[in-house]
Amino acid sequence: MTLSLADLDYELPPGRIAQAPLPSRDEARLLVVRRGRPEVRHARVRDLPGLLAPRTLIVVNDTRVFPARLTGRRESTGGACELLLVRRQDRRGERVERWTALLGTGGKPHPGERFDLGVLRATLVERPERGTFVVDLEPREAGDTVERALERGGATPLPPYIRRAPEPSDRERYQTVYAARPGAVAAPTAGLHFTPELLEQLAREGHELVRVTLHVGPGTFRPITADAPEKHALDAEWAEVSESAAASISAASREGRPVLAVGTTVVRTLESAAGGGGAAAVDGRRPAVGKGPAGGASTVDSRQSRRARPRTEN
Repeated sequence: MTLSLADLDYELPPGRIAQAPLPSRDEARLLVVRRGRPEVRHARVRDLPGLLAPRTLIVVNDTRVFPARLTGRRESTGGACELLLVRRQDRRGERVERWTALLGTGGKPHPGERFDLGVLRATLVERPERGTFVVDLEPREAGDTVERALERGGATPLPPYIRRAPEPSDRERYQTVYAARPGAVAAPTAGLHFTPELLEQLAREGHELVRVTLHVGPGTFRPITADAPEKHALDAEWAEVSESAAASISAASREGRPVLAVGTTVVRTLESAAGGGGAAAVDGRRPAVGKGPAGGASTVDSRQSRRARPRTEN
């Protein structure tokens, strides 16, 4: 069966996209579809313990969204600019960090141009790829660091389908409760609906939780334009599967226990690892590249995911 772009399309009225989270994370609705069975079931995320097979291995993405959105002015013209930090390349001394970023501004910026971002100053280094820039960031205050300045002056980079300004509460609500490793510009949204109480209940009932990391990049929102989706090039994303996580996943496979991937970022991580010769193959030394819809090696038996936007990677 050949997959076409039309197979990934459906009508999604803007009014059906929630603009604010529910008071309780696990109140989110859950549509249960069993492969090979015609019936579907309507449930809530809080019902998950009763839907899983005994001793399911649950794999989550523990990335944490950092305040990557900065606004300011071009120092040369005074025109407005907006910067979305994507990935830190390296540190260049005690105060300067080099980053890959997306830059929005009127006119065409040139290497060497500076931008006043309030708590930070950015200097444009180069534009190596379509749509991306390389910038050097330096704190305005003496003795400050880029990380501390971002915590004070950066904003949460909400998804493009959230049509409101960031709010202070987004710093925590647009995170999973198990988020631990800063580096993402978008949350692994399927995991947003877990609560500490739900995780405790899953553990009491004999299910095992394993963490992997994939720092979600802005490409997750990029539309697929190729008529044949398998020809669509996915952006590289930094991912890591620890040796202990790999061992747990391998043990579950040997024992015939089901593996539940919480979100497409977990699927991408595990399938990239499996394709690289084992779960531990994806680590900090190289990026994990998500597979195309055509397929690939898999260690996943089931997946919990949010409703994906039409014609997008996620």
